[in-house]
Amino acid sequence: AAVLGRTPPTELAAVGGGGKGTDATAASQQAALLPQRLRVSLSLLVEGVPKAPATWDVEEAISQYLAGFAAALRPMYLIQWDTQVLHFATLAVPPTFSKDLDSHTLPSSTLNDFLNSKDWVLDSTSSTVRTLHLLLFVPSPAHSPLTLLDTHDNPLSPPSLLISNWGGVSILNAPHPPQGGLHLSLEELKGPMFQYLGLLRQLLGVDTPQQSLWVKSLTDSSRGVCEWQLLSLERNLAVARIASSRKALISLEGLVGSIPNMIVSSETAREAAEAIELLISAERYWSAGDFARASSQAAMADAVAE
Repeated sequence: AAVLGRTPPTELAAVGGGGKGTDATAASQQAALLPQRLRVSLSLLVEGVPKAPATWDVEEAISQYLAGFAAALRPMYLIQWDTQVLHFATLAVPPTFSKDLDSHTLPSSTLNDFLNSKDWVLDSTSSTVRTLHLLLFVPSPAHSPLTLLDTHDNPLSPPSLLISNWGGVSILNAPHPPQGGLHLSLEELKGPMFQYLGLLRQLLGVDTPQQSLWVKSLTDSSRGVCEWQLLSLERNLAVARIASSRKALISLEGLVGSIPNMIVSSETAREAAEAIELLISAERYWSAGDFARASSQAAMADAVAE
């Protein structure tokens, strides 16, 4: 209890909401809900009945366009990749054809139902290794080209959408070979990979200047993130994760204190002690200005406390 009562870093006042700086760290607060270890699953969804299995140069694309970004975020996030191809991927809501756009369309009102959870078998998520899904949907010739519309019925550009704390979807209107055997080359995957990079930046809380500031952020092309954004993410994640781990430990302390003569197992006591030690370590790193390690230690404390 004495440890939990220590004065937090000044920035923690903004974590609870409503304080100065809340908007600046909102993305990182949301990203702090994600564990340190993440699995990013890239799935190719091919609509219709293919005449032959679809393939894609996804491993090369990850290496060229996404691996540098993941490496830059270590140790704040430890990302592992996996891929899969799903055939016969039907849409939960059928698109409608627009003569004005000369395209099949899905309006914004239907995008909440875009994920066809009934037919799309995607990997589940464990509590310790959260999965973020990045889907690449290739419509059938009957629904191609397919356009996503915003709330004003204008085409979304790029054609992708973000699903908070879950992942995102990108549309690729690729031609289906008459003989079957759709193959997406590294060059054809360039656009979707850049869209995935943008989605991951939002999902993981990478700070971006507000448009009203008229600031253009030039990212490191090899990493997809620039140095000041990494420093900002380190600091904001450290703040949010320290607050989250404290909250978990205080909740545990309150639960034990509210039930007289509650029996606490030796394993639970050991994990609580470990979480407190990790939290102390995180605050020491914070005091030393090592925000990356502070964030990493706080994330481990949060995982153990839960």
